[in-house]
Amino acid sequence: MSDAEIYATGYRPFDGERTGWFMVVSALIWSTVRSSLGLGRPARHKVFPAIVVVLAFVPAVVFTGLAVLFPVDVLGGDVGPAYWEMVGFAWLPVLVFCAMVVPEALVQDRRNMMFSLAMTTPLTRGRYLLGKAIAAIVILAVVIAAPALLFLIGVTAEGSGPDGVLNWVGTVMGIVAAGIVIATILVGVGFAVASLTDRRAFASASLVLLFVVGPIVAEVMTSSGLSPNWWLVNAAGAALEFAPRIWGERSPAFDDVSDVAVVLGQLSWLLGAWSIVGVRYRKLEAL
Repeated sequence: MSDAEIYATGYRPFDGERTGWFMVVSALIWSTVRSSLGLGRPARHKVFPAIVVVLAFVPAVVFTGLAVLFPVDVLGGDVGPAYWEMVGFAWLPVLVFCAMVVPEALVQDRRNMMFSLAMTTPLTRGRYLLGKAIAAIVILAVVIAAPALLFLIGVTAEGSGPDGVLNWVGTVMGIVAAGIVIATILVGVGFAVASLTDRRAFASASLVLLFVVGPIVAEVMTSSGLSPNWWLVNAAGAALEFAPRIWGERSPAFDDVSDVAVVLGQLSWLLGAWSIVGVRYRKLEAL
């Protein structure tokens, strides 16, 4: 005979603390950040994010070192780079990070059935996407803006940074705003592609193709005598153009594209991409 005994049967109401959906979204954000950066996972999952982050910081470290060793007036724009140009110098690692890491935030949960499990919690589809989006945007925005902030700190310590506290704070806010807006557009495009497939490799390859083909199509169209607004078909370029426009400047490729056209192009990519994500996840079966 077994010594096992049954002490209680049936269902019991939950009598613990009810923290609400906000804490569930917060937990989702943190778990997505950890997963994207390889934290809590085998070492091989940490290698790629670490390499990309290091490569993104290399230009900022080089220019910061040059500014300290050979002081220049970076604000004059004659010798040193402008702050928005620091974003462009790290652009290739940013796009690689976006293509390889961002899709995994959505695809992995669908493949391992974590999305279905998440739908059994206070999370709705909208709250789930909100948590995933915040996590991906924060990570990518840091990769975009942190090198420029490092450069700003370096030239400020050297003595050739912005004049006055207000100008310095305004520069910081401009860099952070550029990082957030650019990341929001890129993450939207990445999520839109990732929502169309359950294979991360296919989503990453599609994003790489989009980032490569976009500039080529834009170059062909504008070289054929068509409107310079065709540069806006380049999703990555349209997103990046937000940075120079904050400081009232223009990148060489978008020199003939008006501010209104740039804003409309960025809104089109932003709203179009996130609309695809919303429609796809509204139709996605939870179980």
